[in-house]
Amino acid sequence: MILNKVKNSSLSMRIVVGSIIGLIIGFVLGENAESLKFLGDIFLRSVKMCVPLLIFCSIVEATASLPLKELKTVGLKTLGVFFVSTSLAAFLSIIAVKIIPINLTLTAPGSDAYKGTVAGGNIQETIVNFIPDNAVGALAEGVIVQIIVFAALFGISVNIMKDSFESVNALYELILGLRKVIMKIVSIVMVYAPIGISAMLAGVIGTSGVDALKSLVQVIVIVSILDIIFFTLYTLYVAIRYRLNIVTLLKNSLNIMVIAVTTTSSAITLPVSLEDVPKKMGVKERISDFVLPLGNALNTNGSPISNIVSAVACASVFDIQFTLQNLILLGVFSVVASFGNPGVPGGGIVSMAIVFQMIGIPVEGVAIFAGLDYFYSLTRAPLNVMGNVYSSIIVGIKTGEFDRNVFESSTN
Repeated sequence: MILNKVKNSSLSMRIVVGSIIGLIIGFVLGENAESLKFLGDIFLRSVKMCVPLLIFCSIVEATASLPLKELKTVGLKTLGVFFVSTSLAAFLSIIAVKIIPINLTLTAPGSDAYKGTVAGGNIQETIVNFIPDNAVGALAEGVIVQIIVFAALFGISVNIMKDSFESVNALYELILGLRKVIMKIVSIVMVYAPIGISAMLAGVIGTSGVDALKSLVQVIVIVSILDIIFFTLYTLYVAIRYRLNIVTLLKNSLNIMVIAVTTTSSAITLPVSLEDVPKKMGVKERISDFVLPLGNALNTNGSPISNIVSAVACASVFDIQFTLQNLILLGVFSVVASFGNPGVPGGGIVSMAIVFQMIGIPVEGVAIFAGLDYFYSLTRAPLNVMGNVYSSIIVGIKTGEFDRNVFESSTN
């Protein structure tokens, strides 16, 4: 009876049940649960294989379908919303770390402790890295921000030429068809999601160990609370400013938030957002198809929060004192680093390394916090995803591409 109810329940409910089972398995098996990790890796790889093409096709469709005049308007409004929201998240974090003392009694790791690849440590290099030197290479390697830049230029070019050249219009139709096929593949993969997520959580709980997190629990708590505070303030702003029922807003977002929390990935949640935002939020598809993929790389509201708190905590380990001017500069660097932050599990570690190197903290300090990235992502990923959802609502309302009747009549 119970198994039949789970089988016939929604994807969100099946994922929740799978997550609970994964937690139990992790605690029971301990380190032996790591042997199940391959099942989670299969799920993550299955979805991630679709993300580059999905983002490329979605951006091309959005930029090629909008009239050029509207593209300028929508594009500027979207970037403005991204910048303001991310900057406010950084501002909130600076206030918090200035008020709350963070001191860790840990030993800094050696110079060889962190093995990850660190991006360039200056703003100019970060901006240059937005431009792919090989578009095919960007797609093959899954460099999201570079894919978006190329896709936007590709879509604009198609937009200009499709009415004059039949072959270009045929190419546009081919991309539309490819996007539908990719979305179908994702829907098939999501059937496996409860099993994959269950195995992934079992491995994390089984291998992390509670004792190893005790000295860093204050950092996790501060980051989580700030994520929740910013999410609450953003939700209240959208609901009050645009006269939206807050209960309906949260209810229509439930499926998206559950996927974001359980996968800790904005990239993996993107296909769900692309489907739910037009159907449940009332944002016209041509706006959501433009804002959501773009936001996946450029609008990571949670990244400045975790990066700023981690930087200040790490500075205490190396006896580095931050002045108010240093904190403001840290906020600026965190905003810059968030534009292009990988929206996949573990991507926050690379983003943190960029910020550390920019502000002058030894990059080896990232190793202290690498094990916390999953726990950061439990609140950071849903904040990032919902920040993109709210951005699409704001842009949709400002451009007259929002259907209030769809929003109010939608049910989960």
